[in-house]
Amino acid sequence: MNRALVDRLLIATLAAIGLGLLGACSKPAPEERLIEVGQDVSDMQSRLESLNEEIAGHEDAIQQLRKERQSAKAKLMTLEERLQRRATDLAVFRAAQSALLDEPTLQEAAVLASVEDGVVTLSGSVPSVQDEQKATDIVRSIPGVESTIVRLQVIDESEADEK
Repeated sequence: MNRALVDRLLIATLAAIGLGLLGACSKPAPEERLIEVGQDVSDMQSRLESLNEEIAGHEDAIQQLRKERQSAKAKLMTLEERLQRRATDLAVFRAAQSALLDEPTLQEAAVLASVEDGVVTLSGSVPSVQDEQKATDIVRSIPGVESTIVRLQVIDESEADEK
């Protein structure tokens, strides 16, 4: 063989061996790689714990907001109910006053109806017990009236004694 060829083969072999050794040196040993992976796992576990704590904090905030929303809804419902009652009370008041004023037999009476939560209170004066009963019957027939309180004064004393 040619000496130059042998030298080239020798140099190529040495270069291959050197590159192989160089590559082997640049790769971490399995133990080192295992330590690196273990550290990566530990770092990821720490990050996961941190995220779980952050999530727990947000869940607490969400729970608090849900309670506040529920409380606000309850207050709103209460306000809506009160508004509905007032609207109903106003309608009952108007219907009662109108019905009392429209009744011909009560033209000589001075009856005032007041309404709160569906309870109608009749106050004032009427000429007779029959007029008192008529006013009470009229008011009780109005839709939305829960009950009545009668505080009417009978002017005709002879009929008041019969009562």
